[in-house]
Amino acid sequence: MDHSRITGTVPLLVALGILAGTAACAAPDQQPPAWDAVVATDAGMWDTVPVTLTWSLADTTAPAGFTVELPPELRPLVGETEATAPDGTSVGRVEIDGGTARATWDPADHGTATAVLPMAWDSGTVAAGEDVALTFRAGDDEVRHEVRIRPDETDPADGRLYGYWADRANEDRREAHESLQWRYVTPVGTPTPVHLSVDAGQEISCDGITFRALVDGQDGRDLPASEAPDVECSADELEVTLEPRAPDEALMLLVPATPVVGAATYTAQTDAAPEPLTSTVDRVGGTAPVDAPAAVSPVSASWWLAAGLVVALAATLALARASGRRPVAAA
Repeated sequence: MDHSRITGTVPLLVALGILAGTAACAAPDQQPPAWDAVVATDAGMWDTVPVTLTWSLADTTAPAGFTVELPPELRPLVGETEATAPDGTSVGRVEIDGGTARATWDPADHGTATAVLPMAWDSGTVAAGEDVALTFRAGDDEVRHEVRIRPDETDPADGRLYGYWADRANEDRREAHESLQWRYVTPVGTPTPVHLSVDAGQEISCDGITFRALVDGQDGRDLPASEAPDVECSADELEVTLEPRAPDEALMLLVPATPVVGAATYTAQTDAAPEPLTSTVDRVGGTAPVDAPAAVSPVSASWWLAAGLVVALAATLALARASGRRPVAAA
């Protein structure tokens, strides 16, 4: 056997192993085509904020996709959405992962595409009544919008109860801690005790309950622990003893909860005066079964690269051993 030929193939196999690994790594996006992002300007702090992403493909030389960096003041409410042509035909999709949205399309589809990305305000970054500067970036391009978040409204006569996904991007994960939040607003100046309960598909996070004072219909100040009312709390209900408020002041009770069952809806109720209230939050992303297994993370491109290198190294060692053998002379 010609061992020099075997030895000579080792560098080639190593190179092939490296190429096999790097081939799985997605090529970086090119400079994006003409694109734009438009933000709804009338959304309140707890409303869905639609972001309309559009792009125009001039010819077949356009890249197969591009990535938009989303403003940190907004949170995605879905992980993927469809892109359509002006006639409503599906021509691509947008995948949203945290702070980025990547648009892709079929190479045969050209022209203008539109995708609506449901977003929400990040309550840890912005507040009702604030002016917010939003910046979207793709490659060397950026789009900016100045948006004023509508102030919260306080009904002077009636209380309000509403819920929303504080972490809707993870709503199909039963272990998404405190991904639900319930908010009850008292009537102005009313010290009526509040009893709030939730259905069996969720658990209240008693340590995360906070209060906010609302004055003249504006989103006011968070109450420090020293001013917060007394709360008796368990996993499924709580009782709040309220002190008299100022004549123009209402109190917002913020109650985080964690889903423990993959239900289609989640509900909370209050029996505070002047009348009982009920609020329901729908699961937009579909219903996860109670015994749903943990999601398996997709294998990353870097893992494939490492795997390719390991295969190449193993092949190199095997061939090196083979090339080191010598024929045994006949006696």
